[in-house]
Amino acid sequence: MTYDTNTYEEWKNLLEPCDWHYHIGVNGPRDNMFENAVEKFIYPHIPDGSSVLDCGCGYGGPAKMLTYEKNCTVTCITNSKNQAKHILYDDIPVLLQDLNETLDYKMGADAAIFYESFGHITDQVSVLQRCPDKIVMVAYFSKVERFYLPEWKSLFRPLDELTALMECCGYTIDHIQDCEYEKYLIPNAAYWYSRLKDKEYDGALGVLKKWCEDIQYDSHSILDTTGLINICATR
Repeated sequence: MTYDTNTYEEWKNLLEPCDWHYHIGVNGPRDNMFENAVEKFIYPHIPDGSSVLDCGCGYGGPAKMLTYEKNCTVTCITNSKNQAKHILYDDIPVLLQDLNETLDYKMGADAAIFYESFGHITDQVSVLQRCPDKIVMVAYFSKVERFYLPEWKSLFRPLDELTALMECCGYTIDHIQDCEYEKYLIPNAAYWYSRLKDKEYDGALGVLKKWCEDIQYDSHSILDTTGLINICATR
C-alpha cells in the first residue's frame, strides 16, 4: 500500500480529528474509540518503560500514546515520507524503511508491535526471524482459505496457519483474543466514511472509501471471510 499517493492534507482531513490513529477503534472509557483500542489490545502486553518498535506505524497514534502515557521508548518504522515527517514533529524516532527490506528489528528493543500491518509484509518468515523476543500483533486473518487482496496489498492467512508460522519462528503464543470484528466493523466504517464521503479520492483513501461504501451494502461478505485477532507471543 502506497500511502504517499494521497497528500498530507488529505490524510490530515481524515486523521487529525482522531489524533492521527488509523486502525480499528472500539468502545471504551475514552471518547476517542481508537485510543480505546490501543489501551485494550496493546497496553496489557507492553510494560511501562519498554523499548518498542512500531512496525508499520502509520501516522504514529499508538506510538505517541505509548511514549507519553506509558513512558516507552518507541521507534517507528514506515515506508511513507509523509508519515515519517509527521512522526518526527512529535519528537518520536522513526526509520524510513520498508518492512520487507533487510533490517535488524532487534535493535535492543523489548518488543515489536504490528498493528494491522503484518499482512502487508511479503516475507513474513524473514521478518519474524529478525524480530525482538516479544511480538504484539493486531492482525486480520482469513476464516476460509488463504487469500490476497491486491487493493490492500495484504495477505490474509487462516488463524491456525498464522499462529503456526509464529511458532515455527520460535515464538510461543502467550495470549490470543478475538477482537470481535463483527462488533466494530460497521461503526468504524461509518466513521471513516463520514470523513471521506464529500470528496473523490485516488490511492489508499480511494480504496478506503470504496471499502466503507461496500460495507454499508454488504458487511456479511467481509465478516464471513475475515476476522481480527490480538496476539502476544514470546520466545
